[in-house]
Amino acid sequence: MLRKSLEDLLPNGPKYEIDETYLTLVKWLMASAHCSKLGASLSLTPSDPVNETKAKLVGSNTSDLGVGVSEDPGPSSSTVPQFSSLKGKPVGSQESILFWNKDQAQFLFQDNPRCIIKGDYGSGKTLVLFAKLKSLVEKKRKVVFISCLLPYADVPPIYESIMRKKLKELGDNIRFYSAMGICSEMGVRLGNTDREKSFYSVLAKFIQNLPEEFIFLDEFGETLDSKDKEDLLGVTGYMAGIEGKHLIISLHPRCNIDVSKLKDQGYEISELKYIMRNTASIWKYDKSVSGSASDSLSSTVLGLQPVYIVGSEDMDFYSRTVEEVCKKRKKFVCFIPDRYIYDDNQFKAELGRRGIETFEYLKVGDEENLDTFLESQEGCLITRYQHARGTECTTLLVFERNDMEPRLLRGTTHLVFADLDRDNNPVSVEEPEPGYILIQGNKHDPVVYSSLVDKMLEKKVERYIVIYEYSFVQLFLIELERRGLPTPVKIPRAMYSVEDITTHLQENRSGGIMYQRWGIEDCLEWIGANSKIPIIYIDDRDFVEDVKRIREGNPTLFIRVNVQ
Repeated sequence: MLRKSLEDLLPNGPKYEIDETYLTLVKWLMASAHCSKLGASLSLTPSDPVNETKAKLVGSNTSDLGVGVSEDPGPSSSTVPQFSSLKGKPVGSQESILFWNKDQAQFLFQDNPRCIIKGDYGSGKTLVLFAKLKSLVEKKRKVVFISCLLPYADVPPIYESIMRKKLKELGDNIRFYSAMGICSEMGVRLGNTDREKSFYSVLAKFIQNLPEEFIFLDEFGETLDSKDKEDLLGVTGYMAGIEGKHLIISLHPRCNIDVSKLKDQGYEISELKYIMRNTASIWKYDKSVSGSASDSLSSTVLGLQPVYIVGSEDMDFYSRTVEEVCKKRKKFVCFIPDRYIYDDNQFKAELGRRGIETFEYLKVGDEENLDTFLESQEGCLITRYQHARGTECTTLLVFERNDMEPRLLRGTTHLVFADLDRDNNPVSVEEPEPGYILIQGNKHDPVVYSSLVDKMLEKKVERYIVIYEYSFVQLFLIELERRGLPTPVKIPRAMYSVEDITTHLQENRSGGIMYQRWGIEDCLEWIGANSKIPIIYIDDRDFVEDVKRIREGNPTLFIRVNVQ
């Protein structure tokens, strides 16, 4: 059955009985296979883990800085992939994404005049959009591609420069327009305020005047506020009423427009639920740290953990930062902040000591620097994340954690954070006395949680209680998943008595149990004296009395993780 093409699964094709549960299982098995293979290989310390991860994620031929478009020619864009054709293909390849997402296949192969594609960062929206576009160009159809990204400080987005070249390779049947170019043609001046409204106010009229039949829009609705949703629906409604046009629109992940109202306007919605062009480690790390409410599923390669560096006032801060990046890659993108605390001279001096050439993309006229960086084998592109929206890169260095979301650059396999706001607080692991382990560090640092799991494995901890105070306990759960270990049962948020905890222990005789501190605060002495299993206490404050109360019960093993 799996050798049948996805074309057979579409509504107009032959009908086959398909067990959806089975297909779901196969999807997870596929993702697990990628993750476990990569995890196993990385544990053997290959010579180039970044390239190995990149090959399994997006393909080894993919540019170090791109726009989510496949570099491999692959099969014809009009060909539906078969299961047998997936062997050796990256998880985030066009063939893999189309095969494992029926919605995407329907979007690509059905001739709907009004299409919306929706998904999170790294779900493959631009890849599928480009595949649809290529299939039309191959049929000699005339196409227009519109980027809805507006410039930051009048500097054209990097996405625009790269995408323009990719489209030019497809021939003369396609024209590219930028948001700024459309405003210019429509006589609209982009001021310092309401720039998005200025662009979207003329977009539908511009499309109506185009001679081409097929119109593609990418990154639609990126920066409009929630209060502007009705204005955006007015734009989509106007466009839906334009006769003689086929509209294919990719929504930006931040666009929170009401999808049900788009359906009412006549659009077919293709929602991509699987993250396939971000590594699981980076995507889950960002989701935990940023508090993202995304309901997407990570179905991708595991990848390397992000590296977290603090201590910006230390003399060796920039040296440590550059060294960490260059350990695995000597060609990378760097986001710098608009802040005085960042020392541009020190950073560039450290790059120079290691022979790393710098290329800046910070102002109008820096396009030549970008082109040179793209052609180079080594180097650092210094830019701001506002200029890099909509792109993906292999290795990324970010100064100032709160200045961006790592998901903004998909396809990243090596991510380094240099936090300008935190004092140096290196991870330390101590055992002040038998049966008591103290782990300290920064709550955003993945090494804190890998150290905790290391100790759990060393002490052969299989059944345990976790008491936590803050939300970043999710990073501990991510580390357990990375190691292929079961995650603890999370007891619902409530106040519990000794009797309740006794019942929980009887019901869960293997693995861990998790409680929020406030829900069992009155039971800490009892837990320390009577649980008879290791206790892990994770907090970002100095709860000395809590620790004392638990330890007075002389638990079999007490591990405290105290983070800033």
